[in-house]
Amino acid sequence: MSDTNHPLREVLAAVYTVINVASVTDVAVGGLHNDYPEAPTYPWVRLSGRATPIGPIATDDIWECAVELTVIDQYRGDSRALGLVETIVGLLTPHVLSVSGWTDVFTALDDASGIYPIAAEDLNGVPTREWVMPYRVLVTA
Repeated sequence: MSDTNHPLREVLAAVYTVINVASVTDVAVGGLHNDYPEAPTYPWVRLSGRATPIGPIATDDIWECAVELTVIDQYRGDSRALGLVETIVGLLTPHVLSVSGWTDVFTALDDASGIYPIAAEDLNGVPTREWVMPYRVLVTA
């Protein structure tokens, strides 16, 4: 079990490890971030999440982590952003995450909401569009 008894940091680190590869970083030239950078280069990817305890069952602590990966790109059409979304989903969907300090990890694209766009808006004067990929990650201690 994690020393902090809270898996979110370890889950986000595991997701980062899976997507921090050339097929993502060569396209997401603005990088992988957990918050909005001050002067972003586009496209870039934001990782965020929250963890909710749903156990214990028997002697196991069970947590559900809602992880959102968001591709943010200048809005000139969606082909580059959607290509990046496709690459990230291809990396994560069949992948079994290795989450430090936790066992029995289950990862799935959240079918309830699916991949969805956020309407184009100006971010520091730049027209952008965000594509959100919501994942559910269940871990047990």
